[in-house]
Amino acid sequence: MSSVLIKQIKRTVRFAPLSAQLDAESTQILASAAKLVPKLATQVKVRAVGYVQPSALHGNDISLSTKRAHVVVAALRDKGIEGTYSVSGRELAAQRGAEARRVDITISFTATG
Repeated sequence: MSSVLIKQIKRTVRFAPLSAQLDAESTQILASAAKLVPKLATQVKVRAVGYVQPSALHGNDISLSTKRAHVVVAALRDKGIEGTYSVSGRELAAQRGAEARRVDITISFTATG
């Protein structure tokens, strides 16, 4: 008799100021996370939440944070992660600098063990 395991992978991808491009380190983080999802996983759900750092210019905060989340989701799809995706931008992060320019990712799935 096999058991069903519910697993969750959490990662954070950081971005350069005013950028939504993945760098080599971010690409590696996403590739490593994707490898942890078994091919036979079911009920795969990916949640990507984007943030920007506090600044004097707020005109594109929501669009940039959302774009970052979409870029991360596209990269995970390219890595073969199929499932339900939730993408959102949250404007300003509570942190400053590189800690704020990020997308928090949660991949959850069930696997038979």
